[in-house]
Formats: sequence, structure tokens, C-alpha cells
Amino acid sequence: MDAANGTLSLRAGTAPNVCTVCRSQKKKCDKNLPSCARCLKLNLLCDYTYISEQHFNNNLSASNFLLPLAFGNLWLPARFEEFLQPHNNLQRRTSDIDHFFVGTVMTTILEQKWDLNEDVTAHYSTIHPWLPVIHERNFRRRISQLQQIPRAETALLVLAMCMMRHASASNPETDDTQSHLYHLFKYLFSLLQHSRPLSLELVQSGLLLVVFELGASLLNAASMSISICARLAYALGLNVNVLLTDELYFTEWIELEERQRVWLGIYMLDRMVHQVITDFKAPHAVEELDNNTRLPVDDRLWDRPPGGPVRDLFQPTLLTPVETRVCYFAREIQAIRLLGNVQQLSDKSAANLCLEEFDNPEKALILLVETLFAQTPGTWVVFCGANALALTALVCLLQLKAECARRQLFLPSENDFVLERSTLALSSFVGITSEICTRFNAVAAMDNVGLVPLGAVISTAAAALAAVELRTWLKNGASVDYEPLKMTLVYSSQCWKLSAEYLRRVARRERSLACPKSSDQLLP
Repeated sequence: MDAANGTLSLRAGTAPNVCTVCRSQKKKCDKNLPSCARCLKLNLLCDYTYISEQHFNNNLSASNFLLPLAFGNLWLPARFEEFLQPHNNLQRRTSDIDHFFVGTVMTTILEQKWDLNEDVTAHYSTIHPWLPVIHERNFRRRISQLQQIPRAETALLVLAMCMMRHASASNPETDDTQSHLYHLFKYLFSLLQHSRPLSLELVQSGLLLVVFELGASLLNAASMSISICARLAYALGLNVNVLLTDELYFTEWIELEERQRVWLGIYMLDRMVHQVITDFKAPHAVEELDNNTRLPVDDRLWDRPPGGPVRDLFQPTLLTPVETRVCYFAREIQAIRLLGNVQQLSDKSAANLCLEEFDNPEKALILLVETLFAQTPGTWVVFCGANALALTALVCLLQLKAECARRQLFLPSENDFVLERSTLALSSFVGITSEICTRFNAVAAMDNVGLVPLGAVISTAAAALAAVELRTWLKNGASVDYEPLKMTLVYSSQCWKLSAEYLRRVARRERSLACPKSSDQLLP
């Protein structure tokens, strides 16, 4: 890279490094784009992995690219004083910001001695399984071309993935290095919103920001970020349910599927943020999904090579019966939709709730939970996504129902029966969650568990808080063992600060029940 002007020097039509096939076989590669001659001859998939160490000056730092303003943590691009002037050439400004973003992000990666390929791979093995909103093949192709075709939006998404891997367990408000990284990302995210047309990659970066902030227990920031993502998505029309036709080619369909997945990802994270924040309940940032909303298809179909027209593609919707087998991301959307319905009940005044309002959500959730555990039995892995969200919704619904009955809010003839029935059902589902966590703890005690999906953290915490209440509701001194739940939160706190926050909530609730003051309030 030319440090004087921030441009990337490379022969036109070539990649910055050899392709993965030639590198693995130690063969000479001509680096031609989009495919080297050797891969073309052998009919192999040519993939270039970006190796930043070979192409960036290790002596550069972020200060070479940024000048701090006189207030706060906002930074101004060092070479962009003219960029903010409206009379400047638009094409020149666009090129400048692309080079600026790529240079800043790659310099940050070099400063921290991160391996870009490892960070991207880690994202697709930890975050992508439960939030599959970024098409891997297309994204890796854009990374391989970053020096040849600098693109600010791709660079920002790369930074988001690096931040997710390296800063999740720390507190960006107290850790200087991670605070620098977090505020750098927030600044670049804000700058891109105000300097370029909106893009899908910008929204994807915002989604990863929400995951990071939620996991770091920056709850107010997460609430603001998911609102920004929703605003950007509405502006891009991601909420529009596009009808598919037989004339649609797979290349076009892959792009439409990615847009739909991003919209569903915003919907899911919006409900998860709403679930975690208990001291302030803002309205959902995203409207309820229409019954005809298309659900995702299996990743194996989404990842297939682009080809001819889409024919006889089964695209499920929210009207598809629960018993029909669909991909796991589709299951997550089915579960999170029901969790949103429970949240709407929880947000209502308790005095305005009637028993009939619980019937349909409870039946739907029990059916979904039974179907999920029948189709994906018994492992920690499947608990991480839809199973966890469905159990969260069911535990919260039963807890709310039991609390209303305890406060005698239903008909006099109903309260005792509803309280007993709801308490027993709640004990059962908390016990199921506890058994799953016991298996997870056995694995975690022997190995590094990595980035535990946030849905599993939220579900474990909901079950633990419910178990604390059950100690006062169950008769004859019966109780539910929730030590495995607390231990899972301890293990997952190694990667998410949110787990430590939940442990504090459980401890506070234990103390408040041991020394009750005014217990006539609905639980968070």
C-alpha cells in the first residue's frame, strides 16, 4: 500500500495473493481474476484468501489515518478534510472513502496481529449457524478482491467479524484496546451511513454490532443499534415480501434470499434485545411478520453454485405447518415469533390479562417444542437456536400465567387450578433446560466452548430466574435444581459479559425472595 495517498498498488486484473488451491499444493499461480489459469484448466473452484500481512506496512497505525476531534471519541479522516465539502467530485469522494476504510481496517488487523482468514472462518463456525445472514461464498470473494476493488462496506463487515471474535468477553467501556476497537467501529458505521447510499452490507454490519453489544451487556446501545438497523432495512425495502417466479435465476434468487435473511435477522435480534432489557421496555423496532412471509431454505441450497432458473423450489412461509421439516433458521423465526407474542402479553397491564389470552400461544409453543425435540433430539448444539428460543418463550409464558393466578387475577374458580397446572408445567420445562445444561457443562469443563449462541444464554437465564420463583411456589418444599443453569452461565461468561449480568440478576432475585419487601409485582 502507498502510505502517502492510501492507494493500493496492484496489476490490473490480478489478486493480491495466490489462490487457496495453488497455495495448498505449492504450485505457481498467475493470480488472474476471477480464476487463475491453473484452476481453469483443472476445472477447480478458484478462491483467493486475503493475506493482509503481505501487503500492508506493519509500521502504520490507526493514527496515520485518523485525526481525533476536540470532543468525545469521534474521529475525522486525516486525508478527508475536503471530503466533507459538498462541491467535491462525487466519484473522487467515493474512491477516497473506499481506500480509507480498507486501509484503516487492515491496519487495525495488523496492529492487533489478527489472522483475517481465521476470524472470518470463526464467524461462520460460531455466529453463522444461528444467525445465517451473510452469504459466505460471495463475501469471501469480495474479501479476496479488497485490494483490487477496495470497498468500504466489505471492510466494515470484516471489522465487525474481527470485533465479534476478539472483543466479546471484554468490556469495551473499561478495556482500552477493546474500547478503541468498539468506538472505531461505531464511528465508521456512522460515517458510512452519512456518506454513502445505503447497502445490504451496512445493515449486516449493524446486525453484528447488535450481537456484540447485546453479548457485552451494553443493553441501551443494543436497543439503539437494532432501531438503526430496522430504519435502514425499511429504507432498503427489505421488509417487502418478494414473490418468486419460475423465471428467476439462481444468481438472483441467492441475492433475494440474503435480503430476506437479513430482514428476518433484524426481526429475531429485535425480539432478543426486548427479552434481555427489563428495566425499560421500548416498543419493538420491527413490525410483526405477515403470515405469507417467506422463511429461509436450507443453507445447502442457498450455497449451491449459481446456475439456471429456479424451478420447483419449496420456499416455506409462516403459514407452513409446524410439523413440516424446514431449515433451522426457519425454526428460529417460528420460535422468535411466538416469543414476541409472549412479550406483548408481558408488556400489558396484569389487570387487563384474561386466561383465554394464554391459550393459543401456549398450545402453539408446546407443539413447536415437541416438534423441535422430536426432529432434533438431545444435543447441546440444537439447543443453541430454535430450541432455546422456543423454551424461553414457553418458560416466560408459564411464569407469567402462574404469577397472574397467584395474584388472583383470573376467576376465583380458576386461580388455584391454573397456578398448580402452570407451576408443574414450568417445573418440567425448567428441568428439561437444566438437563441440557448439565450435558453442556460436562463438555465445557474439558474444552473451550467458544462463542455460545446468545439464544442459549437467554434461555438458560430465563429458566434460572423461573427456578428461583419456583422455590416459593412449589408445595412440600419441592424445588428444581438450577445449579446446572448457573454453571452454564458461568462457563458462557467467558465469551459473553451478558452471562455475568444474568448471574447478578439471579443472585439479586434470590436475595429479594429471602428478604421479601413488596412481592406483589410481575417478574421481569
